[in-house]
Amino acid sequence: MATTGGTTWRETAGIQTLGPTDDHATAPASYPLHGAFHRSKLHPLLERINAYLMRFLRRELKRLRSKKKALQYWKRTVARRWGLFVHWAWNTSLTTAW
Repeated sequence: MATTGGTTWRETAGIQTLGPTDDHATAPASYPLHGAFHRSKLHPLLERINAYLMRFLRRELKRLRSKKKALQYWKRTVARRWGLFVHWAWNTSLTTAW
């Protein structure tokens, strides 16, 4: 990396980066840690992910073409295999956009 008088160009530009040995515990307060403090802000995103999953299922499995059958399948899958997706620990609900 090019240096100018003992400092790197990132330091002169004021860019803060996390090095390979740094982790989120030592990150500055302005570093975006999604869900670290306001997990409720993630719910719209997680619902959107669930909507994409539902759309994929309805497109791939012909027996789930109707919304009623798809919703029954969704509820059954969430109840039986709640750890299938990591984000289901926070949110298993669906939006109406699927």
